[in-house]
Amino acid sequence: MSAKTASFRESLVEVVSTGVGKKTDTAEMWREYVRQACGALQVVPGPGFVAGSITSTTLGGMRLAVIKADPHTVIRRPSFARSEDGHLYVATLVSGRCVVRQDDVELAIRPGDVATFDSSRPYSLEMDQPFELISVRTRHEIVGVDERTTRLVTGTVWHGSEGMGALVHGTLQSVGRLLSNLNVSLTEPLESALNGVVSALFAERLSTAATNPVASRQLMLLRIRRYAERRLHDPALTPTELAHHYHISLRYLQMLFAEQETSPARWIRDERLARLRTSLSDPQLQHLSVAALGERWGLVDASQVSRLFRLKYGQTPSEFRRSQLGRPRELAIAA
Repeated sequence: MSAKTASFRESLVEVVSTGVGKKTDTAEMWREYVRQACGALQVVPGPGFVAGSITSTTLGGMRLAVIKADPHTVIRRPSFARSEDGHLYVATLVSGRCVVRQDDVELAIRPGDVATFDSSRPYSLEMDQPFELISVRTRHEIVGVDERTTRLVTGTVWHGSEGMGALVHGTLQSVGRLLSNLNVSLTEPLESALNGVVSALFAERLSTAATNPVASRQLMLLRIRRYAERRLHDPALTPTELAHHYHISLRYLQMLFAEQETSPARWIRDERLARLRTSLSDPQLQHLSVAALGERWGLVDASQVSRLFRLKYGQTPSEFRRSQLGRPRELAIAA
């Protein structure tokens, strides 16, 4: 039996694997790996369970995982869902079979299909044969939805042969294949790609439920966020500009973001800081100063950037950069 964390490519990719050993020990090891990856779950290995592996990486606010394992079932019980914060999952099956149960709905997932489930509520996944599954785990606020909204989509299968199902399945499978050659310069574009397709998946389904007030607000928020993400580099992007672009009042815009327990100004600031943080980790950008990278993301006041970055991440931009890349040239660490 073995467990290892990849040390290549600056440890961007983590690999855990049970290997081959005594079934009882292997099963217990797998239970622990699944809990570490997905939170509090009951893990029930199926007949003939021998091995499983999880290859995963963090891309901004998302966690991508490629899971290959023998038959087993995972159960998120009500007490587990109440005991910790939940996440939103979008998953596609590459091989095998999977049954997803949530909100009194049972979905049979076949290779190529895409499904979503929400660990804020009880759910179960049952795999009755060896399988490969690729999943994206994210916080609700990352894609601008909440638990009420996800109830509108968790009882749905997107078929991988057409439409959004084909787009999401192809994207997850392609990004999953890139894990073996992942480097830090790819993290930002991959995060953007995943965020885009996951948001589009929800937007498509929410648009069919537009008569639902909650769905209507969430769909509006998704559109606003997608537009804003494309404009983060522009210092002129402000809550007032967003409200004007979408012909809504600033108060209504603030209400939309308040449902995600944030404000438009705070969201814009945090998104810019997150992208600056990714840029600071990129060795190909270490010739640029912190101030220059901040300006790339619409952060034009260098002293303000340093203060805000420290408040959010507990380090100055220069300290964070040194922790990721070692000591760069003086130009690169100048704030």
